[in-house]
Amino acid sequence: MKKFEKIRSLRKIRTSILIFLVVLLATVGFASASPVANFTANPTSGQIVTSTGLPVQFTDTSTGGPMINWTWNFGDGSPLDHAINPSHSYVTAGTFPVNLIVWNVTPEFSQVTHNVTIIPLAQFVPFNSTGNAPFNLQLTDTSFGQPNIWLWSFGDGNTSAVQNPSNLYTHSGTYKVNLSIERNLQTNMSANGTVIVNPLAGFTINPSPGFVINSSTFQNTVFQFNGTATGTPVVSYLWNFGDGSTSSQAATGNQSNTTHTYPIANTYLTNLTVFGSGGTVSATVDESLQVYPVADFITPTNTVAGRLVQFNDNSSGGFNSDITGPRTWAWTFGDGATADSQNPTHIFQPGRYTVTLTVTKNGLANTTSKIISTDSPNLYLLRSGINGNTYYFMANKYGIPPLGIIRFAAYPTRSVLNTRLISTPTTIGTTYRWDFYGANTLTHIGPIVTSNYYIDQQFRTEDIYTVVLNVTDSRDTYTVTKPRLVVVRGSAGGGI
Repeated sequence: MKKFEKIRSLRKIRTSILIFLVVLLATVGFASASPVANFTANPTSGQIVTSTGLPVQFTDTSTGGPMINWTWNFGDGSPLDHAINPSHSYVTAGTFPVNLIVWNVTPEFSQVTHNVTIIPLAQFVPFNSTGNAPFNLQLTDTSFGQPNIWLWSFGDGNTSAVQNPSNLYTHSGTYKVNLSIERNLQTNMSANGTVIVNPLAGFTINPSPGFVINSSTFQNTVFQFNGTATGTPVVSYLWNFGDGSTSSQAATGNQSNTTHTYPIANTYLTNLTVFGSGGTVSATVDESLQVYPVADFITPTNTVAGRLVQFNDNSSGGFNSDITGPRTWAWTFGDGATADSQNPTHIFQPGRYTVTLTVTKNGLANTTSKIISTDSPNLYLLRSGINGNTYYFMANKYGIPPLGIIRFAAYPTRSVLNTRLISTPTTIGTTYRWDFYGANTLTHIGPIVTSNYYIDQQFRTEDIYTVVLNVTDSRDTYTVTKPRLVVVRGSAGGGI
C-alpha cells in the first residue's frame, strides 16, 4: 500500500516538471520574436469644431508580442497614456508628433512616431451686425484651436491684428468682415461676417407749431423741413408730411430741405427716412407737428342798432366740412351773448362791441376779435318813400387817420317777416348828393353828386359840420339833414 502511494507521488512531480518545461520552452520561443511598434490614427488630419477639441482615436497595430506595456506621447504636452487603444482630444491647432513605445516580455521595446495635423476654426461674434453711422463695431474672437495670430479685415480698408478689436464705421454701406487665424503654422480664413451701416436721419421743422394756409393773408403757412444725415454717402431722402403727401429727393449731400403747407388744422406725425449706399436705410425719424387753424370772420358793413346782423365765418383750416375732423365755433358778441353755429346772427344795442370768434379743428384752437360799432348817431332816417321804401345814411364818425377821412354811406331797407333789414343798395337809377356846411367858418363842401352809394370825404378845416344828403331814385327824392354831425379838431390833416 505504501509502495503504491509513493509511486503516485512521483508521477505528480514528473507531470509538474513537464508542464514547467513546456511553459518555459514556449516563453523562450516567443521572446525570440522582437516587437515592431505601429499604430493608426483616425483622423490623421482634421479641424476643431467644438470647444472640447478634435477627438482622435489611436489603435495599436504593433507586432512581435505578446506586449506587456504601451506608452503614448500625443505631442501636445498632455500627460502620457498607457492604454492599448487610447482616444485623445486636441484643443490646440498644429502638427503634433505622436510617439508609441511598446514592450514585450523579453523585455524588448520598439517605438514609432506619426504626425497628426489639427486645423483651427476661425469664428467671431457678432457675425452679422447692423447699426447707424457712426457705428462702432466691437468684435470678440471665439475661434477654436487657441490661435495666437489674428488678422482682421473690416471691409472699409481698415485692418487689425489684435484678438478682440473694434472698428468705427463713419459711412453708410454694407461691409464684409473677415478673420484669419494661425497657430503652429496651421491657418484658417473661413470666418466672414456682414456689417450693415445705415445712415442716421434727423430733421427740424420751422415754424413748429404753425398755422394752416390763411385764405385771407397767406401768412404763416409755409413749413420749412430741414433734414440731415450722418453716414454719407446718402442716395435719397423720403419725406412723409403726415397728411398723405410725400416728397422724395435725390441726395446732393448730407442735407435735404423742403417745404410743405397744410390746408387742414391737425396734429401731424411727420417723418424722414434716409437711404444710403448699398441698400442701407435709416430708421424712420418722427416729429409731431401741430398745425393750428386761423380764425377769421367777415365784418358786417351794415351794423345797425336794433337790427339783425349777419356774421359769416371765414376761418381757414377745414371748417367747411367735418369729414377731415371735428370742428366747433364759439362766438362772443361783447354784450354777454354767445353762439356756437358757423354763421350766426345777432342784434346789438347802440355802442361799440368786441366780437370774438374761437374756432377749434381736431382739438386745435385759434381766436380772433374785431370791433363792431352800432352807434345810433351814425344812422339817420331820411323819410319814408313810396311803398314803404326808406333810406338811411351812416357816417363813420371816428375817421381814418391821419388825414381825417370819413366814409358816408346811404342804405335802403327792406321788410322781412316784419323786421326791417338794411340792404346793400343798387346804384342803377339812383343818385346821391352830399353837402357839408361848417358852423363856424361858413365853409361849404359840395355839392358832391355821385351814383355810388358811399363817398370818402376828407375834412381839412377845423370846424363842426352839418351833413345834408339828397337821394333821388325812380320814385322820389329823399332828404335828410343832420346838424353838427362831424367835429374836426386840430390842424388840417389831424384826426377826427
